[in-house]
Amino acid sequence: MEKQSGPIGPWPAPPDWPRGAAAALCLDGSLASATLGGWLTACGRDWIGLLVSSPGTPARAFEAARRMAGDRPTLACPLPAPLATPAGWALAAHVARGAEASWLALAPRDDGEKPLPLRMAAADEALRADGFGGIYAPLWGYEPVALGRLAIALGVPFEDTWECREEARCGACPGCVERASMFRALGIHDPLPPNATIR
Repeated sequence: MEKQSGPIGPWPAPPDWPRGAAAALCLDGSLASATLGGWLTACGRDWIGLLVSSPGTPARAFEAARRMAGDRPTLACPLPAPLATPAGWALAAHVARGAEASWLALAPRDDGEKPLPLRMAAADEALRADGFGGIYAPLWGYEPVALGRLAIALGVPFEDTWECREEARCGACPGCVERASMFRALGIHDPLPPNATIR
């Protein structure tokens, strides 16, 4: 895959989707989705926000996703199951197609069901066969510290991101633990203290 240089070194170049065609970025409130949005914007790519949620998604995460979209067009995309499944990707692509977007931009997290890249590749192939531009997930495989460095380089507001499974930061779920570890490794302070709620 083509690489381009940036403030923290090389990262994958965006796909060459047609001029005027938009990507639908699946925003779930996470730092990863905010970083991908900032990165696509910095690269001059058009995108709209798909505000994805599934059963149990905290309202705080949905609000964070809405904030990440800024002034861009958004569509709510409620899913019956987590996004990182073929059915979830197909439904998100269906919503994206309705908004005349031709790419699905994802910031996937490892959901514990292996192998996620193979499932994603199969879904991408099926969507392309159906006339959709495809799935693009350039941040897959980024370690939390690398993701944090990219977020800093892009000026992503950490205080507007949400990793917790609860409405107030529990500090114990995988998202909270990974976030805390990332900030320790980066040597910077998390602007969201324990038990915080997003403003």
